[in-house]
Amino acid sequence: MSRRKIVSENGGREEGHLPKKRHEFPSFYQNSSDEEAEDEKPKPTVVAAAPNLSKYTENATTSSSVDEPGTYSSAAMRIMSKMGHKEGKGLGKAGQGRVEPVGLSNQRGRHGLGHVIASLDSSNICFEPEREHMEVEETVSWIPSSHIILPLPCEESWVTQGPRNETIEDETEFVEPMILEGVVKAKNVFDSLQPEEMRKSRSRSNPFETINKAIFINRAAVKMANMDAIFDFMFTQPKTPNGDPMIKHDELLYFADVCAGPGGFSEYGKNDFKTEDFVCGPPETFEKHYGADNDGDVFKEKNIAEFTNFVMESTDQKGVHFMMADGGFGVDGMENIQEILSKQLYLCQFIVALSIVREGGHFVCKLFDIFTHFSVNLVYLMYKSFEHVSLHKPNTSRPANSERYIICKWKKKDTGPVCGYLLHINRLLNEKNYGLNGVTSSSTDVIEIVPRDIMFKETEFIDYIIKSNNLLGDWQIIALTKIAAYAKDRRLVEVRQKVVRDESLSLWNVPNELRKKPPTIHPKVAVLELVNDSILERTFYYGQGRSNVFYLTQRREWHKVDQDTLRIELPRGTLIYAEITKEIRGIQKSQKKVHAFHIIDALYLGEEDVRRRPIEDRNKAIKLFIKALNKRTQPSSTIMRSKHLFCFEKLEQELSSLSLKNVKGCGSIPRLTSSAINNGSDPFYLPQGMLLFKVVAERYIIGWSSTHQQKYWYNIHSKDSRFECPEDAVAGFEETFKTRLFWQFSSETKVIPEQQNRCH
Repeated sequence: MSRRKIVSENGGREEGHLPKKRHEFPSFYQNSSDEEAEDEKPKPTVVAAAPNLSKYTENATTSSSVDEPGTYSSAAMRIMSKMGHKEGKGLGKAGQGRVEPVGLSNQRGRHGLGHVIASLDSSNICFEPEREHMEVEETVSWIPSSHIILPLPCEESWVTQGPRNETIEDETEFVEPMILEGVVKAKNVFDSLQPEEMRKSRSRSNPFETINKAIFINRAAVKMANMDAIFDFMFTQPKTPNGDPMIKHDELLYFADVCAGPGGFSEYGKNDFKTEDFVCGPPETFEKHYGADNDGDVFKEKNIAEFTNFVMESTDQKGVHFMMADGGFGVDGMENIQEILSKQLYLCQFIVALSIVREGGHFVCKLFDIFTHFSVNLVYLMYKSFEHVSLHKPNTSRPANSERYIICKWKKKDTGPVCGYLLHINRLLNEKNYGLNGVTSSSTDVIEIVPRDIMFKETEFIDYIIKSNNLLGDWQIIALTKIAAYAKDRRLVEVRQKVVRDESLSLWNVPNELRKKPPTIHPKVAVLELVNDSILERTFYYGQGRSNVFYLTQRREWHKVDQDTLRIELPRGTLIYAEITKEIRGIQKSQKKVHAFHIIDALYLGEEDVRRRPIEDRNKAIKLFIKALNKRTQPSSTIMRSKHLFCFEKLEQELSSLSLKNVKGCGSIPRLTSSAINNGSDPFYLPQGMLLFKVVAERYIIGWSSTHQQKYWYNIHSKDSRFECPEDAVAGFEETFKTRLFWQFSSETKVIPEQQNRCH
């Protein structure tokens, strides 16, 4: 109930990190063939050679292989000797037989007999198991904070343009040349491999592969759960720098999921959000937004501006608590320059974050390589716009790809100049006609956007970038080499996957179970599991998710709401006491009546039980609930409101807020009206009466102390009086509902002095 997602929808430690724990396992891999059952037969393994980076950039051999020639067991040598075999010669009278035994079959799937993939020849593969990075409890590293103030960006002097570079091999200022060369060569090994073979080898070799998407809709969601846990739940339980909860009890958690459709904003036309598939969170609170052109193109400045306005209007001009961006697009055949192709995507995601994240809020965004000056400049500007920044590759990100995430914590004040400057850079890129896939016909490009003399003064920042690139590059080389070893020998399998999955999901507080849709239960059965049937009357509504909303009839039967009359969505498990009201907008002949859904009280909001809360707290919870559900971008939906709740001693004040208005279709006699939004203006409705609720338990009464000039609670059984409300003095939903009174406004009732007889 306290969360809301808006789409284009334990604070972390400052410099610390989670404790490091390395898990040791008895074996790295095992043979997956039928020979596993025969314990007496040795299982093939890949034996590690001495760690040496040059082995990744030069042709090298493993120290042992499953089919290495010339290595025989002593038993085999004795048998061969009895047959007259002499070392270096073949069997036969003249030694004319084979010198070496027939090797293991290297037949690969549907490839023709004799087909050889040179890149997978054993002489090109050197996987060293002891160099593989594998820890369930990840280490978090933040860029050291800097107190150097960033000068105001200058659009004229800060931008460096030059010839467009479409290769990555010479981008070595922020990474060791041998690391970059090793990554490129390791990737090239797979140029001749079929995609299906690559996928299967990757799945068998990755220790974290079987985590997959866990209970979520996709892998991106489980990555978020992974990072949320290792960063001290800074996204779902954000805290201020003082350690206080960022979300107060009467506030919603707002977050934006930008470029999150499969393929990102650039492919929204074909791949949209599948909110109908959400089962781990309420899709009813998720509001999609596509910008001014309704195409979801994040490269367009007017789309960014429209989305920014939408977010600010939806969050009381404060912005979201955090934003995540997971944009990407296909780069088949151009994997090595994915960073260059993604530069405008990096840029625009950063612009949106600086535009919509509130002061003190957080930001997480997927990146790929960070080798070019443009990418490092962008990271530097975010480093100066947030209190803390980290570059991290979570375990759920496959080790063989170049993916990593930038995590930005506690947005600073006055980031407007940086945001405005980045918008200027985006205009320059748009002038060069960048496509949605990062390709442009322009021969020139924006190369740098921060002067070297400014950024390179921050030596700790530069050192961090280089160290991060070297470390992640080394991990990627090892992972790619491991995949090559598994592609070469399909009997190899990673035996740690189940243990790693179990420990990881436990650490991240993610249920270790299969994703499944909640069962569909008849409303009558489902509601009986929640409450006693005796209190249910008509005007109760029950939600089973999305538009599956049911109401209780006079015959005590549950019927589905007609969406032509009432277009609402209620999260699964919602049970409320409400009514359909006709609201009136406009004046005199231009008046228009529309249906509205007014919630009076609640038992369950979503699957949250609020029955035992005080009625005032229930009313506040209803307001938050409605705020999360109403969607400004869907005007065809029925508006939802909470009934105005007030103390009886304020009756005179509340009645004075009612007014008489001429209503279309009711003749010339003014009608008694009440503002639907408590401001005296449109929209309004015609009140038919007033509901009175008892808010204290039966054994208590509320009195007024003339001595202390304040209320007190008196227990009529124990004769005890208290100025603080005792817990057992609160009347829950059932008691307030059963003891309610209805004061009906008849035609003779004069609620305000100006009131006259009304028409019927």
